[in-house]
Amino acid sequence: MISRIQLIMKSRNISAAQFADEIGVQRSSVSHILTGRNNPSLDIILKILQRFPEVNSDWILTGNGAMLKSDIGKESSTLHAKSFISSTEKNNSDKNKELDLFAQSHNKADTIDLITENNVKPFIAMPEETKTNEGEEIKNPEEDKHLISFRTIDQIVIFYSDKTFSYYKPNN
Repeated sequence: MISRIQLIMKSRNISAAQFADEIGVQRSSVSHILTGRNNPSLDIILKILQRFPEVNSDWILTGNGAMLKSDIGKESSTLHAKSFISSTEKNNSDKNKELDLFAQSHNKADTIDLITENNVKPFIAMPEETKTNEGEEIKNPEEDKHLISFRTIDQIVIFYSDKTFSYYKPNN
Protein backbone atom coordinates (compact mmCIF):
# COMPACT_ATOMS: atom_id res chain seq x y z
CA MET A 1 0.00 0.00 0.00
CA ILE A 2 2.98 2.29 0.63
CA SER A 3 4.04 2.04 -2.98
CA ARG A 4 0.53 2.89 -4.17
CA ILE A 5 0.49 6.01 -2.00
CA GLN A 6 3.91 6.92 -3.42
CA LEU A 7 2.53 6.42 -6.93
CA ILE A 8 -0.36 8.80 -6.21
CA MET A 9 2.14 11.39 -4.99
CA LYS A 10 4.38 10.84 -8.02
CA SER A 11 1.48 11.11 -10.46
CA ARG A 12 0.41 14.42 -8.86
CA ASN A 13 4.06 15.56 -8.64
CA ILE A 14 3.72 16.52 -4.96
CA SER A 15 5.93 15.94 -1.93
CA ALA A 16 4.96 14.01 1.17
CA ALA A 17 4.34 17.25 3.06
CA GLN A 18 2.11 18.59 0.28
CA PHE A 19 0.28 15.26 0.15
CA ALA A 20 -0.36 15.38 3.90
CA ASP A 21 -1.68 18.93 3.59
CA GLU A 22 -3.89 17.92 0.65
CA ILE A 23 -5.59 15.07 2.48
CA GLY A 24 -5.71 16.92 5.80
CA VAL A 25 -3.49 14.81 8.05
CA GLN A 26 -0.33 15.54 10.00
CA ARG A 27 2.87 15.48 8.00
CA SER A 28 4.45 13.08 10.46
CA SER A 29 1.66 10.57 9.81
CA VAL A 30 2.46 10.47 6.10
CA SER A 31 6.19 10.35 6.82
CA HIS A 32 5.75 7.37 9.16
CA ILE A 33 3.62 5.58 6.57
CA LEU A 34 6.13 6.15 3.77
CA THR A 35 9.07 4.95 5.88
CA GLY A 36 7.18 1.82 6.90
CA ARG A 37 6.98 2.69 10.59
CA ASN A 38 3.16 2.70 10.53
CA ASN A 39 0.56 1.23 8.23
CA PRO A 40 -2.02 3.60 6.78
CA SER A 41 -5.16 3.71 8.88
CA LEU A 42 -8.67 3.47 7.50
CA ASP A 43 -9.10 7.17 8.25
CA ILE A 44 -6.11 8.09 6.08
CA ILE A 45 -7.27 5.85 3.21
CA LEU A 46 -10.73 7.42 3.37
CA LYS A 47 -9.20 10.91 3.31
CA ILE A 48 -7.13 9.96 0.26
CA LEU A 49 -10.23 8.66 -1.52
CA GLN A 50 -12.24 11.78 -0.56
CA ARG A 51 -9.53 14.17 -1.76
CA PHE A 52 -8.75 12.16 -4.90
CA PRO A 53 -12.11 10.66 -5.95
CA GLU A 54 -10.68 9.58 -9.30
CA VAL A 55 -8.44 7.01 -7.53
CA ASN A 56 -9.86 3.50 -7.70
CA SER A 57 -10.60 2.29 -4.16
CA ASP A 58 -9.96 -1.36 -5.11
CA TRP A 59 -6.56 -0.39 -6.45
CA ILE A 60 -5.46 1.54 -3.37
CA LEU A 61 -6.66 -1.16 -0.97
CA THR A 62 -5.62 -4.33 -2.80
CA GLY A 63 -3.54 -3.27 -5.79
CA ASN A 64 -6.02 -4.88 -8.20
CA GLY A 65 -7.30 -2.99 -11.21
CA ALA A 66 -6.32 0.38 -12.61
CA MET A 67 -5.10 3.28 -10.53
CA LEU A 68 -7.72 5.70 -11.82
CA LYS A 69 -11.41 4.97 -12.24
CA SER A 70 -11.29 6.44 -15.75
CA ASP A 71 -8.42 4.08 -16.67
CA ILE A 72 -10.21 0.85 -15.84
CA GLY A 73 -10.16 -0.22 -19.51
CA LYS A 74 -6.61 0.94 -20.19
CA GLU A 75 -3.80 -1.56 -19.76
CA SER A 76 -0.87 0.88 -20.02
CA SER A 77 -1.48 2.70 -16.75
CA THR A 78 -1.98 -0.58 -14.94
CA LEU A 79 1.31 -1.91 -16.26
CA HIS A 80 3.06 1.33 -15.32
CA ALA A 81 1.60 1.18 -11.81
CA LYS A 82 2.58 -2.48 -11.40
CA SER A 83 6.16 -1.82 -12.55
CA PHE A 84 6.48 1.10 -10.10
CA ILE A 85 5.03 -0.99 -7.29
CA SER A 86 7.33 -3.94 -7.96
CA SER A 87 10.42 -1.71 -8.03
CA THR A 88 9.37 0.01 -4.81
CA GLU A 89 8.57 -3.28 -3.10
CA LYS A 90 11.99 -4.59 -4.12
CA ASN A 91 13.60 -1.61 -2.38
CA ASN A 92 11.50 -2.20 0.73
CA SER A 93 12.21 -5.96 0.79
CA ASP A 94 15.63 -5.43 2.40
CA LYS A 95 13.98 -3.58 5.28
CA ASN A 96 11.44 -6.39 5.62
CA LYS A 97 14.21 -9.02 5.75
CA GLU A 98 15.67 -7.29 8.80
CA LEU A 99 12.25 -7.27 10.41
CA ASP A 100 11.78 -10.95 9.52
CA LEU A 101 15.01 -11.87 11.27
CA PHE A 102 13.78 -10.31 14.48
CA ALA A 103 10.32 -11.77 14.03
CA GLN A 104 11.73 -15.28 13.57
CA SER A 105 13.89 -15.09 16.67
CA HIS A 106 10.96 -13.65 18.62
CA ASN A 107 8.70 -16.50 17.47
CA LYS A 108 11.28 -19.09 18.52
CA ALA A 109 11.47 -17.51 21.95
CA ASP A 110 7.70 -17.68 22.22
CA THR A 111 7.68 -21.43 21.55
CA ILE A 112 10.16 -22.26 24.31
CA ASP A 113 8.51 -22.61 27.68
CA LEU A 114 11.26 -21.96 30.22
CA ILE A 115 9.11 -21.76 33.31
CA THR A 116 6.89 -24.60 34.34
CA GLU A 117 4.67 -24.88 37.35
CA ASN A 118 6.99 -27.46 38.90
CA ASN A 119 10.14 -25.34 38.98
CA VAL A 120 8.66 -22.03 40.18
CA LYS A 121 9.57 -21.32 43.78
CA PRO A 122 8.11 -18.54 45.88
CA PHE A 123 10.51 -15.68 46.55
CA ILE A 124 10.00 -13.08 49.21
CA ALA A 125 12.34 -10.10 49.05
CA MET A 126 13.31 -8.42 52.27
CA PRO A 127 14.48 -4.80 52.37
CA GLU A 128 18.15 -4.35 53.22
CA GLU A 129 17.35 -2.69 56.56
CA THR A 130 15.48 -5.72 57.88
CA LYS A 131 18.00 -8.38 56.86
CA THR A 132 20.15 -9.58 59.73
CA ASN A 133 22.73 -12.26 60.25
CA GLU A 134 21.98 -15.00 62.73
CA GLY A 135 22.92 -13.96 66.23
CA GLU A 136 22.99 -10.26 65.32
CA GLU A 137 20.76 -8.11 67.43
CA ILE A 138 18.29 -5.72 65.77
CA LYS A 139 18.95 -2.16 66.92
CA ASN A 140 16.23 0.05 68.30
CA PRO A 141 15.82 3.25 66.19
CA GLU A 142 15.32 5.27 69.40
CA GLU A 143 18.91 4.47 70.40
CA ASP A 144 20.17 5.99 67.11
CA LYS A 145 18.40 9.27 67.92
CA HIS A 146 20.21 9.35 71.28
CA LEU A 147 23.59 8.93 69.51
CA ILE A 148 22.80 11.81 67.15
CA SER A 149 22.61 14.26 70.05
CA PHE A 150 26.31 13.64 70.85
CA ARG A 151 27.47 14.90 67.46
CA THR A 152 28.94 18.39 67.25
CA ILE A 153 29.24 20.94 64.45
CA ASP A 154 32.71 20.99 62.93
CA GLN A 155 32.33 23.87 60.45
CA ILE A 156 29.72 25.90 58.56
CA VAL A 157 30.22 27.20 55.02
CA ILE A 158 28.21 30.26 53.92
CA PHE A 159 27.78 30.96 50.20
CA TYR A 160 27.01 34.51 49.03
CA SER A 161 25.26 35.67 45.83
CA ASP A 162 28.48 37.30 44.52
CA LYS A 163 30.03 33.81 44.25
CA THR A 164 32.12 34.15 47.41
CA PHE A 165 31.96 32.09 50.58
CA SER A 166 33.21 32.11 54.15
CA TYR A 167 33.86 29.49 56.79
CA TYR A 168 32.63 29.51 60.32
CA LYS A 169 34.25 27.14 62.80
CA PRO A 170 32.70 27.21 66.23
CA ASN A 171 35.01 27.04 69.25
CA ASN A 172 33.97 24.25 71.54
